[in-house]
Amino acid sequence: MMNRFLWIVAVLVGAQSGSATAQTRVDQLLTDYSRIMTMSCEIRKDSATPDGEGRMLSRVWFEAPNRLLVENFTPFKRKILCDGQNLYYYADDGNTAIQQPFNEIRDDMRLQTQSVPASPMEHLFRLKGLPETNLTATTQWPVRTGYTASNLYAVLCFDSTNRLAIVEFYTSAEMTNCYAKTVYSVFEQPVSGVWLPLRHETEITVQGQMKARETRRFSNLKVNQSVPADTFKHEKVFPGVTFAVAPRN
Repeated sequence: MMNRFLWIVAVLVGAQSGSATAQTRVDQLLTDYSRIMTMSCEIRKDSATPDGEGRMLSRVWFEAPNRLLVENFTPFKRKILCDGQNLYYYADDGNTAIQQPFNEIRDDMRLQTQSVPASPMEHLFRLKGLPETNLTATTQWPVRTGYTASNLYAVLCFDSTNRLAIVEFYTSAEMTNCYAKTVYSVFEQPVSGVWLPLRHETEITVQGQMKARETRRFSNLKVNQSVPADTFKHEKVFPGVTFAVAPRN
């Protein structure tokens, strides 16, 4: 779940700048997704790089705000838990057990704990507060919006039913060099007016060469259902495990 490809995008995005006075499309989407308070689902992630291919199978539980439990089954077993105060990481291989205060974890991990699974919130959080520009519509994408930061230009494309279908990152507003792109499809509406794409296809390119490709498929969604009280208690998730405090960066 801790998505290496989204981490690459986060590094490329860097610091944000600018502010918007009116509500943007990003604001509207984040408000919509905030109506999902709990979720559990299964994830199949297929990835490819020039060095090879891989598959990861996971089960995820989410509860707003800042609670996330990820259980990876293949290619190795590990659990990642955020209880709102601390992040816990445990991998069977090597018995690695690390604990870190929530306010000290990496930005990409922090955003992930705040993002509804299967939603594009991880991207949207990084665009929040940036100036928004309406771009020329196309036959396929009747609404397109652009967002400018000091070192990137992001484009959101919406389909005819007003669902976010594509997120693109460029090096500049000229849009001549797209270095990261995610395509969303197979939509489900678990809450009235809130669409979740159950298929995410992401590609990272450097100087026109594909460096990473990933497809995530989400299934067995349970939305806004009650979550057992001990789901995010580390004593229950990691019985008998002693954690070492992660060193500060």
